[in-house]
Amino acid sequence: MNALAAKPDPPADPELAFRDKCDRLRAMKLAQQFAYAEHKSIRIDEDRCAVSLRLAEPYVDRARAKPDAFAKEIEVLDEEIDAAVPALHEHRERLAAERQAEADRIAASFQPRQKMAVRKIADALKQLSQELVEEARIHDEFAAVSPQPSALLPDLSSVFRFCRTDIASTVASAWGERVRSMGIL
Repeated sequence: MNALAAKPDPPADPELAFRDKCDRLRAMKLAQQFAYAEHKSIRIDEDRCAVSLRLAEPYVDRARAKPDAFAKEIEVLDEEIDAAVPALHEHRERLAAERQAEADRIAASFQPRQKMAVRKIADALKQLSQELVEEARIHDEFAAVSPQPSALLPDLSSVFRFCRTDIASTVASAWGERVRSMGIL
């Protein structure tokens, strides 16, 4: 019989392979603990340990039969996991780079539409800012000639002060600076 055919194929995804090894190690360590407790006649509350017992079940017989050999298997698996960590990090970095490259490729196809929309927003914001300045000017002129405020001329634009592009500390000014620095405007 072919020795390679006897072993199951490892998962193609290194992340899954790593997770499988970690799960197996955890189950083997649990089996080792249960076998040790049984050997020392330590009572285990099976209701509280039901999940752990189920995980350890495939390995308990081996842990009971040859505890030293089983401990060596755990040690070897632990070393395999430690050795796999750098490759797993490289795999994750490579996947992240591939996803970023794909995201950048897709984003580039959306840029022309975004630039057009941002230009329209900038034009509308400029027009809004000019009208807000005009409304503020009307109130300033009114205040200069009237002895007191009037309900007939309420201040309806001050709530939109953040939209003024002529004031450096506003959200609108900061937004304009940002899109200009990005080369969109």
